[in-house]
Amino acid sequence: MVQAGIRVFARKGLAGATMAEVAEECGMGPGALYYHFSTKEQLFAECVRSVAGDVANITGHGGAPPGSLPEVVRLVYEWYAACPEKARLFFLAAPGSTPEIAQTWAEFVEEHVRDLSRYVNGPDAPARKASAVSDLAARTAIGTANAAAMSWLAGDLFGKRAGRRTVADAVGRVMLRLLPEGPKGETTRSAPAP
Repeated sequence: MVQAGIRVFARKGLAGATMAEVAEECGMGPGALYYHFSTKEQLFAECVRSVAGDVANITGHGGAPPGSLPEVVRLVYEWYAACPEKARLFFLAAPGSTPEIAQTWAEFVEEHVRDLSRYVNGPDAPARKASAVSDLAARTAIGTANAAAMSWLAGDLFGKRAGRRTVADAVGRVMLRLLPEGPKGETTRSAPAP
């Protein structure tokens, strides 16, 4: 049901989709769908949470990062290409759609802002409260990555001039440049390109 919801909401958005369309997509009657989800908004929220979990798994949320920041951005962009409906739902249809989704989105951003410290301080560094500058830099980096994702998914980021890997690598490098310090106090501006 959630996968069918993701497909329908990715195509039509929350406002344009109906529970009948989701029920048809998953081969059941609307009554059976309403048994599991009392409202379209409840189903939509579950779809968004499911996709947020996918992104968290890709980025290694809370654990050791699965690579350098540009490599992880590349993994996420590869996921966008492999799962375009999920990516469209999450980055294009979800933001600001309902108060519950706004809260889910805010939590997603907060988690990824905290996770960026793994690239600055190393995955084994003790957690510490970020300075106001570091926090702003991390939020700007996440905002940059999300804006690039939205533009890329909408089909207007760099047009045909740059492929997915080129865009992902550029976004990863920009994110690194936005972060104030790298491991052991080195500035991330000196980080080599992948």
